[in-house]
This record gives sequence, C-alpha cells and structure tokens, in this order.
Amino acid sequence: MIEYKYGNRKFNISPYDTKTQKDIVIFSELCSDFNEEAVDNILSILGIQYNHLTLDEKLALLYKIRSISVGEKLIVNSICPNCKNKQMFELDISDIVIQPEIVDDKIIDNYQEFREEDIQSYVQEDVNELDLDEYDRLIDKIKRSIVKFNFLHDVRCVCGQSFKINLKDIKLCIKSLSDESLKAIYESYNNLTYYSHYTKMDVDSMYPFERAILIAMLNETIKKINESRKSK
Repeated sequence: MIEYKYGNRKFNISPYDTKTQKDIVIFSELCSDFNEEAVDNILSILGIQYNHLTLDEKLALLYKIRSISVGEKLIVNSICPNCKNKQMFELDISDIVIQPEIVDDKIIDNYQEFREEDIQSYVQEDVNELDLDEYDRLIDKIKRSIVKFNFLHDVRCVCGQSFKINLKDIKLCIKSLSDESLKAIYESYNNLTYYSHYTKMDVDSMYPFERAILIAMLNETIKKINESRKSK
C-alpha cells in the first residue's frame, strides 16, 4: 500500500494484479464510448472511491496506479502533424500532478484546470469588489496555490517537428493501463503454468511488472536451454 497525496487529497493505493489487469483489458476492448463514465467503471474495478473527484483527478490517479503496476514509462503511438507519419514516443507519466508553489488556506482548490471565468469559486470574498490590481494579484495567488495537472507532453518527430501529446485523452488513459494485449496476457499464463509450474491463481495474483520480470527470465532460460541443445 502506497500513500499518494496532493493538496488536501490523500489516497492509499496499491498496484493491481494480473487478474485485474485482464479485467481492465477486456473492458477496454468492449468499451464503445470512452467518456467519464468509462473512467468511473475502471475506478470501480480498482476499488477506488471516485464520487468526490474531478475528471482531471481521476485520470491522474489512473496514471499513478498504472505507474506502480506496469511502470512510469508509457509508449504512445502518435501521428506527426507535419510529416503525417505514425511514430512511437516514450513518455514519463510520473510528473502529471504538480504540487502548489504556496499554501494559502483562503484559496479553495477545485482540482481542475484554472479558468478565469470560475475565479469566484476559488475564494469566499466577492471578486467584484476588487480593483484591477487586486484582481490580478488574486489570479496569480490562485495559480500558485492550486494543484496543477500536466497532461500535455512535448515530443519531437524524426522530421524535426515538435508537437504535444495530450494524456487527458480518456481512451489513451484507459488503454495505457496495460502494455499487453489480452492474447499476450493469456500467453504469459500458459508459459508460467507450463514451464514454471505456477498455478493460475499464482499468476492471477502477480503484479504486471512482476510477471513481466518472470517472463523475461523464463524466456532467457528457454533460450539458453535451446542453445545448449544445439551445441551438443
């Protein structure tokens, strides 16, 4: 169990196991509408209470749980807006949540991207009573006092074009929770039960990163055995 906190929020989270990963992959394959309801369904699968969270928080939380279950590096396929070629980019998802620069008890954090038209929701005082300088100072104070979510990641294509990949894409977020297809997961069940004599329940309870390590070790062992047989 890991304590995960930002602003006034605090969660106890843990990596999901292979059985849960498989359930998530099946859901993502069957999902026809990747909206906030789909995000809520994934959080329910993970046993997370989400009713009080904004969409930004939900997505950031999923990426955090993904990072401790699969890894902090996420491979994303994206099309360059310049050359139109599809490429793979490796993104670091460990820095999505940015903690406030200052702590101000008078500022109410809404845990979503700041919009000036919502400024009144951040304070109890009447913003209409402020003069222009006070108003500008308040905006600056709010921006420095609230949690930010860094969903935009800069990437550079081989053609030299720089552009941004938006991790706030719900489909991308849900699909990122597994770096394996359903077929690959079942193949790992087969290999670990057949060659390493684990039971299905054993594999079910493994964390994805743990199972990946065991599969890599197993593949290396099989390779060495085959090479040894060929040399005889």
